[in-house]
Amino acid sequence: MKRILLISFSVLALLLVVLVVHIRMVTADGPMHLANVQMARIDLAEPIDSTQAVQLRSVVLKQRGVIHCFVNRTAGTVVYGYDRALQNQDVVHAAVAAASPVETVRYTVTAEASAGSCPVIDKESLSGKFSAWVQAY
Repeated sequence: MKRILLISFSVLALLLVVLVVHIRMVTADGPMHLANVQMARIDLAEPIDSTQAVQLRSVVLKQRGVIHCFVNRTAGTVVYGYDRALQNQDVVHAAVAAASPVETVRYTVTAEASAGSCPVIDKESLSGKFSAWVQAY
């Protein structure tokens, strides 16, 4: 029985150490891979059909510096990633607006939403508090 408890405790301790090291490595200071890549969103005034979605995706992907693009027809959004050193949101939005059969609006994040670091992590949850604790050290 003692041996099982010792092995269980050792495995849990090892997993905890791996988790802490992983969080620290991910949040460590220094040069970041793809540091200039940013996501942007363009809202469409109304849903579009699949042919129009393919056309808009093609227009976005032809823009210099755009890495990927996803068109959500039902939600009426175009989400894309681009390199800020090579491209700018206004240029991509202008190209989409020119090619789109419906009105387009560039999505802008509110000041309240941008005040938080990550919209997915609940800072009051156990995982949010644990991540904050690891980042503090």
